Amino acid sequence: MAISLADIVPAEGLLLNSGLVAASFSDFESPDQLTFRDDKNQPLVVAADQLIRYGHEPIADFASGLMMVDGSWVVGRIERVSKDQVAIAGRYFRTTLSLTNVRAIALQLPTQPLARASILKTFSDADGGDDRLLSVSGDEIAGVLQFPPTIADAPLAFGATWKLRRGERTDAIAAATLRGIVLSPLLHPIQPAESGFWFGLDDGTRLAIQSIRRTSDVIELELASGESLAFAGDWDQFSAAVQTIQPVRSATRWLSQQPALAFKQQASLSELQWPLATDSGLRGEPLSIAGYRYRHGLSMHANAQAAYRIPPDATRFQGTVGMATDDDQSTATGSVVFQVLTADATKAVRTQYTSPTLRPGDAPISLDIQLGDAKLIVLMVRDAGDGSIGDHAVWANARFLLD
Repeated sequence: MAISLADIVPAEGLLLNSGLVAASFSDFESPDQLTFRDDKNQPLVVAADQLIRYGHEPIADFASGLMMVDGSWVVGRIERVSKDQVAIAGRYFRTTLSLTNVRAIALQLPTQPLARASILKTFSDADGGDDRLLSVSGDEIAGVLQFPPTIADAPLAFGATWKLRRGERTDAIAAATLRGIVLSPLLHPIQPAESGFWFGLDDGTRLAIQSIRRTSDVIELELASGESLAFAGDWDQFSAAVQTIQPVRSATRWLSQQPALAFKQQASLSELQWPLATDSGLRGEPLSIAGYRYRHGLSMHANAQAAYRIPPDATRFQGTVGMATDDDQSTATGSVVFQVLTADATKAVRTQYTSPTLRPGDAPISLDIQLGDAKLIVLMVRDAGDGSIGDHAVWANARFLLD
């Protein structure tokens, strides 16, 4: 079984089902096809079912923006909010959007990673019929917000005071006291994009794009939510702003979205018992290896192992491994060894991969393992013989490729 060992994943790399290619984004052909330029500046047409991802998630901890019902994020300063519309001004977009297509409004997100992650999770997971206001003090207030009838009537959001109806009473809520607002999940349910590509820009904007229309004076992006955004710049500026691209749908099964068959972490008496974390670090922070961020993946603390059933139509396991690091790596410690084992129908176990010892700040390593007749895969992390303190390990973009 062939294994691709020690392939360093550059920030600008184009990761296809067939492997890693040095390339840069060139053009949007259709919701099913993109064009890149290889290292010889030759066009490379890539279909959605061939693409795993281009580039890496941008490290841009924006303070304010809009979460759309399709999961997109438009980053910028919230200027005004009315009953039907919201005005936003950012680095790349200055526009007014329909409030119907907005899930949540971020007004002043905290910079502390765990507090930030908690608020973003609330934006996604909240349910019920009321609007939910998240205050800077950590409180949540539920009720029905009474916004002005039109944008022209709306005050600047920075100094606005909105009315919140709570049963028989109405309270005045100052926008300056809020981290964000989750609009009624009943009226603004999450409606995941079903086609197109996720584009991540360098300011933290992340858009589910269905099409791009270019003219001599405008670049118009059509989102899965039905909104259109006019990009403030030319095509070269747009291409330079693009940090990551992933297909909305692809022949990929993320392990983080599949329940583990079994998980075990062996802690000493003096250590905490750590869980298997999905799509985040062990403390809820964004997944990060050596300064690169990832949207999908698993985190575990040595010594640990997680077992997964292999889908019948899966042909390969791929992923990127490394030590978890915060944006500030100066205090990071630990050292780990990664292992991948498989078992077939006869329960014969094979060791498919063993990494060198990895430490915080070491470059990530890309794995590509042919699964053959394997039915079970086990991902293992063990300490490197020096104890397990600080041994936070990341299986970034861990995935099965489907036939």
